[in-house]
Order: sequence, then C-alpha cells, then structure tokens
Amino acid sequence: MLSSTRLFKTLSFTPSSVRYCSHARLHNRLFKSTSTSTSTEGSSSNENSWTAPSTVISSLSSPPPASIEASPSHPAPSSSSGLAEFSDLIQNFSSSPIEKLLLRDSLLIYVKRDDLLRLRGPGVTGNKARKMLSLVQSGLSNDEGEGKKVNAIVSHGGHQSNAMLALAAVARHLDVPFTYYCKKVPRYLRSNPSGNFLRAKSLGMEVVELDGGEYSEAFATTPTVDPPFPAPQPSSLWIPQGGASNLSLAGCNKLAAEIYDFYVDHIPEGSRIATVIPCGTGCTALLVHREIRRLMERHEGEGCLEVVGVGVCGGRKGIIQQMKLLSEATGGAGETLPEVIDCKVPFAKPDQRVLDIWKEMKEYGVFLDLIYGAPAWLSIFRERQKEEGKLKNMQILYVHTGGLEGISSQLTRYKHLEMVEDGSVQ
Repeated sequence: MLSSTRLFKTLSFTPSSVRYCSHARLHNRLFKSTSTSTSTEGSSSNENSWTAPSTVISSLSSPPPASIEASPSHPAPSSSSGLAEFSDLIQNFSSSPIEKLLLRDSLLIYVKRDDLLRLRGPGVTGNKARKMLSLVQSGLSNDEGEGKKVNAIVSHGGHQSNAMLALAAVARHLDVPFTYYCKKVPRYLRSNPSGNFLRAKSLGMEVVELDGGEYSEAFATTPTVDPPFPAPQPSSLWIPQGGASNLSLAGCNKLAAEIYDFYVDHIPEGSRIATVIPCGTGCTALLVHREIRRLMERHEGEGCLEVVGVGVCGGRKGIIQQMKLLSEATGGAGETLPEVIDCKVPFAKPDQRVLDIWKEMKEYGVFLDLIYGAPAWLSIFRERQKEEGKLKNMQILYVHTGGLEGISSQLTRYKHLEMVEDGSVQ
C-alpha cells in the first residue's frame, strides 16, 4: 500500500472512482441518533459521541523532553511550549528559516518560510503542518494504548481548501475515516476532479454535499466550534473550518517562540516590527498574537513586536468576528485581539491585481498562492503607501503560510479567463 505521504503528492485517478455521499444518505447510514445506536441501556461505550480537542491534547500534557535543534544563529526555543520531538516530526527544519528581501529598491521585508515545513508522516506542508502537529503527535491513541482516542475526523469548508487536504492526509496517516461537509460540488469539478479536491478524495475523504441553504444553516457561524450534526462514530473528532481550534495551539505557540527569538537576536533595540499573517479564519494570527504578548511581558528591553492579520477571507470585520468566537472557544475570552487590515480584493476570485503581485514576487524568488499569499502582499504594499497605513513606519516580518498545493488549480482558473498562458499551468 502506498504511504499517505506519497499519495498526498502523486496519486491521480479517474472521475468514475470518486464517491460522493448525499446529506440524506449519510444521515441514514452514519449519522443515526445516539438512542438507536445504543444496544444496551446505560452502556455509553456504544454511543456515538464527539471527542473534545482537549482530550486529544491531554496526551501531550506530560511529554518527554522537547528535542528541538538549535541553528547557528538561533538558540533553541524554550521547551515551555510542551512540544515533544518537534524536530523528528518536522522534516528539514527544527524551525522555519527567515530570509531578508529588498523589494522595489527600498522596502526591506523579512519572510519566515513556513512554506518549507513538511510534517513527517502525512506530508502536510506549511501553516497546516503546525496546525496538525498535535493530531499527529498524539497518534489519536489512548494513553493506555487500548483502542483509539478518536475513531473518525469530521470537518467542513470549501472544495479546494488547504485544510481539507491536510486533514485528509492526517486521517489517512492515522488510519481513521474523514468526512467532509461542503456545498454541492460543481458539475465541472465532479466530472473533472482536480487540485486539492482530487488529492483529498484519493486519500479516502468522504464528501457530504449540502445545498446552499442547508450549508448556511448548519454553519451559520465561522468558526463553527460546536458540531452541528450527530457524531458518525463513537469518539468522533470535530475540527472547525481551517483547523480553527485548540488543536492548533501547540504549533502556533512554537511559531510565536521562533518569531520572538528572531526579534530578540536580530532586531535592533527599540525597533517596531509587525508580524504579518494572511487570515482565512484568523486562527494562526490570534494564537500567535496571544503567545507573543505573553513572551513580550517578560521582555526587558524597549521596542514593539506585534501581529497584524490581513483579512483575506471575510475582510477586516469578518476576521475580527471570527477571532472573537475563536478566542472564547480557546480560553481567551476578553483578550486583546491583533490588529487586522482589510484586503480590497474579492476572495478567491481571479483578479489582475493579484496576478500582477504573484508575478512580481515570483521574480524576487517568493512563490505564493493566489488565494491568500498574493492578496496579502497586495495589502502590505498598499498599507506601506498610505499616509497613515498600519505598516507605514514599521519593519515587517511576513509569515509565508504555504498553501502551494492548490496553485495549479488556481492558475487553471486564470487560464480559462485567458489571463495566463498555457505554460504557466503545470
């Protein structure tokens, strides 16, 4: 059998092999009420139920000593993050490197290359490698080694979501089923599976299609912290869209520690630096912001290190609302949220301005995705030019969150509109 890593990279198949499951059929087959799934009165072991993320994380509460290698210019981060064997799980780097770029002759920007990270085993890359770290570390097994702590993973989102593909790869690696709720699959994509959707299906993802009204009703709030449906199996794990949950804490805390160490070691005393993070749900920006604030409280020198999110999906207001919900769900109710700047382009739609930035950054050696990365850079340049822009007088550290798995399908959309030539699509 092929490993999940190899499948994640290479597997392709014919449209006829793609299996779909309608909303009604899935409920008839899987999502039965707990009253009908209990064969013996009072026996909770047979009941289908949701497992809280904290149950998965609990296996990391007393980990073995962290094994994080130090690079020549970066001391090993504090083991207070609670990560065990991080360097064993993350291929190539114990922490992602930071590069310095001179753009447009005068703009100096640091780029943290999280796009180079790969999670050993499932092969998940970039920002999702950090978000999925707790899941892979736990192995989803009980502390006693008897059975699985989680028997199924369930989530929802868009048809070409990076988080969808990451979860499919992790579920395959951990040998548990993965069910994914989405809106009706477009006719063309159903007949010609491509991109992240194709890869996730090849890894065994079962798609549950809802019509527009059903989907909007089920997922009225984003992130949808509480599962809107009965659990498909005993001890099922619900993961909100984009992986926005407590499970992301470990990886995001590690990212914050790396940024803080860079700030202390390489940024002149008294400088102001903004860590800019593209936002889909706002999860990474919020959790990194929270940990950086904690680290800065013990910082003895002057200066400012803060997080600035770019509201790529949902705009500034939408991201702030999502951060508030996520803050409450992750134990940070009432906390100060990071600053969020607006993104002035329609989300996930071909746009000439986005394409131009994508081409420009490619010339600088920075390969971006067209959904989050390129729009974020468009916003960075705009804010630097505004007289009172948030980033006007600050140094910038951009977190390259990856998301390059879907670049081919993204470019295909531009090709269909004759905005790129055939040679640009691979």
